[in-house]
Amino acid sequence: MNVTANNATARLIADNPDLAALLAPRYAEVTGFMADMRDALKRGRMSDRQIAAAVKAIARDAQRDAQRAQWQEEAVQLAASGVTVPTGRVAVAGEILSARYRDTMYGVTIKVTLKADAGYKLWGTLPSALEPDGDLDLVIGRHIAFTATLEPSERDQTFGFYKRPSKATFTDDAPEDTDPHDVW
Repeated sequence: MNVTANNATARLIADNPDLAALLAPRYAEVTGFMADMRDALKRGRMSDRQIAAAVKAIARDAQRDAQRAQWQEEAVQLAASGVTVPTGRVAVAGEILSARYRDTMYGVTIKVTLKADAGYKLWGTLPSALEPDGDLDLVIGRHIAFTATLEPSERDQTFGFYKRPSKATFTDDAPEDTDPHDVW
């Protein structure tokens, strides 16, 4: 890096302090967009739109890092308290934390992560009886109950997988302000 680039980089960071994160070890080995932003910062040449995009991505990454740290802390606390995923055919009740479409050899299914009332987390296919009409946001945050075969993860005893869910029902009321057939 030459003196002119150093001065331009220093000016960019002075004007946009959040950009300094691009020079931190977290972004030292990245590839793709953030690597391009890091290189542009080192050269001292970033457009206003690049700066805005980089700052937004840095904030998003910081939020994700904080969420991961929180999840890891929760997992450690759960493990310390003795909470583990049971094995075998079990009745489960819990809140859906996330839902995503997944293309499998059986077609498109909806995979969900849920936090069981007992404290552990599970991942598996949303029973077809509970599939929303279009918008997956309609199921996130809902409380469900079903019977399924559970298997703990090999790496984390507070996380597991379920298969063959049956007798599935929502145990809470649908949000009143949401019409499941009105996705607009």
